[in-house]
Amino acid sequence: MTEISEDLRLIEMLYSKYAAWLRKRADSILNDTDLSEDMVQDCMLNAIRHIDCIRNLEEPKQRAYLASTVDNLSKNYLVRRKSRLILVEFEEVYFSRYFLPEDSPEAKVEEKLDFEDLIRTLNKMNENDRRAIELKYFLKLSDHDIAPLLGIKENSVRMTVRRSVFRLKKRLGVMHSHESIQ
Repeated sequence: MTEISEDLRLIEMLYSKYAAWLRKRADSILNDTDLSEDMVQDCMLNAIRHIDCIRNLEEPKQRAYLASTVDNLSKNYLVRRKSRLILVEFEEVYFSRYFLPEDSPEAKVEEKLDFEDLIRTLNKMNENDRRAIELKYFLKLSDHDIAPLLGIKENSVRMTVRRSVFRLKKRLGVMHSHESIQ
């Protein structure tokens, strides 16, 4: 019981001491006060989940841990939001490109089914593969920008994306006989 109350006091102390500072950090990334507060709350929930690690850190390292957590949560939120917006734009462009008046009704249905199959298949893929494809092809980010978001080295991004696309094609059944991961 004392360990739990000590952990609770630690979390309360970290929140009271750093919440305003963390909110400013998040707001500098998000430019949205309400979202920034959400990121601080998520940061503190993360701290609770990792209390064993935080408990053993010196105070400056606890502060750095919280700062890194709120920064990553905020940046990941922006990436997810941008990804959703780009997907909507992609959908609009895709449909406007393939649903021109001169298209036959059969072609329209086939293209719509292909797009829906692509989105459905992407949603079924593991998060790393889906994020690699979204970051590279939907958000059109550079390998340099993708690396920290995927938590890999910059020189590994190209192979990671290639493998993700390979798995996507395999799931879609559009592999060509000469294709391999290489």
